[in-house]
Parts: sequence; structure tokens; C-alpha cells
Amino acid sequence: MQRTWFLSVVCAFIVLGGSAAFGAGKADNAAQERVKVEKTKAQAEAAEQEAKAKDVKAEAAEAQARKAAKAEQQAEAQKEEAQKKVTEAQAATSEAKAQEKKAARTKGRAEEAAEEAKGTAEEAAEEAKGAREEAAEEVRAAKEEAAEEAQAARGQGKAKGKDKAQQGAAIGKQITQEQEKSTERQIRMERMLQVAKEKGDQKAIDRIQSLMAKEQNRYTNKLQKLTTRQGGQAAPVEGQTQAPTAE
Repeated sequence: MQRTWFLSVVCAFIVLGGSAAFGAGKADNAAQERVKVEKTKAQAEAAEQEAKAKDVKAEAAEAQARKAAKAEQQAEAQKEEAQKKVTEAQAATSEAKAQEKKAARTKGRAEEAAEEAKGTAEEAAEEAKGAREEAAEEVRAAKEEAAEEAQAARGQGKAKGKDKAQQGAAIGKQITQEQEKSTERQIRMERMLQVAKEKGDQKAIDRIQSLMAKEQNRYTNKLQKLTTRQGGQAAPVEGQTQAPTAE
């Protein structure tokens, strides 16, 4: 009976020991499981935090990209605006140059017209002056002839030879004056002709040459009239049938 009781006690201890060991093992397993769960949870939280950080970075990158795109659009718009201003400035410069050329052409034409008008006025003045002098000379000659005729009619021809000599000397003096006057005119017209040639103004050249021809005719006719009036009473003072020209 004691043996039975001992065996019962031993069995009881074995059972209790096994239960305790099983309980201890179970507790260890639960602790390990809790550690794993905590570790997994910590890893999940870390992964979540990392994902959030990546999202924040991605959002920041997107915001930066949007900002860069906007800046690029603004830069492109500014570039287009600057190009537009350059084009406008070039157009304005071209227009200004065209206006400047037009103004220069207009000024040149105005100067040419003014110079032509001046030349025409000078030529007209020269021609008018010659006509006035010629008319005055004709009047003077007519008066002298009338005086001579009146003197002859009154019978005052006793000193005829002497008077004719004096008249011949006077006419010789007029011939000299005509030479000097024609020389002066020729010099002026030669200068005008030279200026016209330097400018290449053919119209002015033609007009001046026409005036020079008229002066030649005037001088020749005048010289012939004076020589006729002189009537061989006195030798002409180096008379010539062609107007002198400027050397």
C-alpha cells in the first residue's frame, strides 16, 4: 500500500512537473510570439513612415517639377516677348532708315531745285543786264547820230575832219569798253559753266552755253555797228570780231 501511494505521489509529481514544463514552454512561446508581433509591428510602422517620407519627397518633387515647368513657361513667354520687341525695334529701325533716305532724297532734290533756280536766276539776270546795257548803248548811239546829223544840218561842218577824228577816238574807246565788258561777262559765264560741269547738270550747261553764244552774237553785232559808225575815220583800238574768253 505504501508502494502504491509512493507511485501515486511520483506520478502526481510527474504530472505536475509536465504541466509546469508545458506551461512554461507555452509561456515562452507566447513571449516569443509577442516579440515577433512587436517586431513586425515596428517594421510595419517603420515601413509606413518610410512610405510617408517617400510620399512627401514625391509630392515635393512634383511641386518642384510644377514650379520648374511654370518657370520654363514664363521664361518662354518672356523670350517670345523679347523677340517680339526685337522684331518691332528692327522694323522701327528699318522704317527710320527708310524715312532718313527719303528725307535725304527730298533734301537732295530740293537742293538741286534751289541750285537750278539760282542758276536760272543768275543766267536771267545776266541776260537782262546785257539786254539793258545793249539797249542803253543803242539809245546813246542814236542820240550821237542824231546830234551829228543836226550839226551837219546847221552848217557846222567846218571842222569836219577834226570832229571825225574825235568821233573815231571816241568810238575806239567804246570798242575797248565793249571788249572789257564782254571779257567780264565771259569770265562770269565760264565760272558758272565750270560749276555746272562739276555737278553734272546738263540743263544748266546747255543754258549757260546758250547765254555764251548770245553774248558772242551781241559782241560781234556791237563791234560791227561801232566799226560802221567809225567809218574808217580812225583805226579801231585792237578791235576784234570774237568776244574774248577767260583764260
